[in-house]
Amino acid sequence: MTYHISLVHVNGEDPADIAWGIKETLRNPEKARNWGENGRKRVIEYLTWCKVADETLKIYESLL
Repeated sequence: MTYHISLVHVNGEDPADIAWGIKETLRNPEKARNWGENGRKRVIEYLTWCKVADETLKIYESLL
């Protein structure tokens, strides 16, 4: 498990880690809201289809 002020990450293949993440979220609703907002910002900044397509195109262009 990874715990930061601005986000939380759990190993989706580790039941104990998933349980920790759920408990941590339920214990800290304000932090959970903040983690959710920060996670959404990160997805929008790095993981939209346009961003992925741009990065893929850059890789292809670098190979030519």
